[in-house]
Amino acid sequence: EGDFDFRGILKWDFDQCKLDKVIHYPEGVVGGEPVFIPKGQEDDDGYIGLLLWNEKTQESTFAAYDAKTFDATPVVEFLVHRR
Repeated sequence: EGDFDFRGILKWDFDQCKLDKVIHYPEGVVGGEPVFIPKGQEDDDGYIGLLLWNEKTQESTFAAYDAKTFDATPVVEFLVHRR
């Protein structure tokens, strides 16, 4: 009770002033602070990178999501051996 965990990320459309897309992490996974990693010149041309913590396996991974499509499957995800 009282815990605040990031269980997903949101994409906000500032032109339309509305929620555009949502990525929910798998059950038992908590995310760190997401960071935009630019790839091109457009506003959302790049990746959202962040660390994820799996409470069940007690493992951390780094995941990068496509910022334009906001697909729930990461473009890449790899194990981080040290936290």
